[in-house]
Amino acid sequence: MKLRNKVAHAKPELVEEEAIWTRAEYDQLRTEPKAKLEKQITLKNAQRALKSVEAIKDMLCSSIDPEDAFGLFSDAWSGSAAPIADD
Repeated sequence: MKLRNKVAHAKPELVEEEAIWTRAEYDQLRTEPKAKLEKQITLKNAQRALKSVEAIKDMLCSSIDPEDAFGLFSDAWSGSAAPIADD
């Protein structure tokens, strides 16, 4: 939950990095400095967050009647189309 709050309510952060590289090193190692929050956004943390969200969704869906759970349990849409007569 801490990471979620940090992402949802991120604050500006001045990020500075100083290095002396040759042109060849710069071309090979060129990276952008990252804020503390950006360093926490990893595949492992994303997988952990997804697992938590899916657990919450499952708890919600198991607490309501199946016919009412469709919007929570499945991402879907419905619609219809019909030709319009040219008068």
